[in-house]
Amino acid sequence: VSFPAGSCPASVPVNTVTGGAGSSHGVGFYGSDFALVSYFGASEIRNVQLSTATTLNSISTSTVGYSGTGTIAVAPSLGFAIAATGASAYVFQAPFTAPTATSVAIPGSVAGYQTQAIAFNAASRAFIAHSAGISVLDPPYTAVAFTIPGNFEAIAISADGNTLLLTNLDANVSIFTAPFSAASTPVVLTIPAGGSLDGIAITPDGSRALVVTGIGAADQIHSIAAPFTAASVVERIQLPTGLGTFEDISISADGLYALMTGNSGASMGMVRAPFTTAGATACALPVV
Repeated sequence: VSFPAGSCPASVPVNTVTGGAGSSHGVGFYGSDFALVSYFGASEIRNVQLSTATTLNSISTSTVGYSGTGTIAVAPSLGFAIAATGASAYVFQAPFTAPTATSVAIPGSVAGYQTQAIAFNAASRAFIAHSAGISVLDPPYTAVAFTIPGNFEAIAISADGNTLLLTNLDANVSIFTAPFSAASTPVVLTIPAGGSLDGIAITPDGSRALVVTGIGAADQIHSIAAPFTAASVVERIQLPTGLGTFEDISISADGLYALMTGNSGASMGMVRAPFTTAGATACALPVV
């Protein structure tokens, strides 16, 4: 994905990953050329190489009890992956060609549709958002260290690890600032036109957060300017009409592009920075 400001590409190269059928769901990237992809309801994770668009191996997760729903993410250390759905976190220890797997109970529930419920800081501490709060697990992820009370869906963490942003399918963004503990409480930013806020991401430089609406207000994303407080400035970025609503959002490592998907049918929303109302270039990317 690459295009200049002010101009939408007619198409972008798309390579379909070989290695079997199924409903791909969560994605956890690792290194510069690999990803773990969960398959919804299939009790399967596929280890994918991006440059060759191939499945290196499939990991059956039925024995450990992971259905393939919910979120999967790889720790920055690359030594572990965590998947979370329902009231369990499933820990997979590298190598991902033949990982060992264990499960850890969490005190709330991660929705099966939610692919953005896990965030890691640079030290590979895991933050899992769920219906009873945010559970924090430290490597090697054998138990929950503590849980911050609340009720959340999607989570994002700043690159410095000091800020957590969370949504819960309403018009609010909950903001937590380090140090984090079971006594942490959020400040709340309300986005009146936000409706059912879902996927959220923070730019690598920490200057902006982008959040999408999963239900209701279509063809838009909201851009929140740092510092993240209850009074943060919020701008709406209008997308091409007909894209619908989105569940998920990601931002490229260089901070130039945002991609939105989930609920959006045959097209994916794509925005080029700057992520402001006046400056953004918003496009619809057909996905065949």
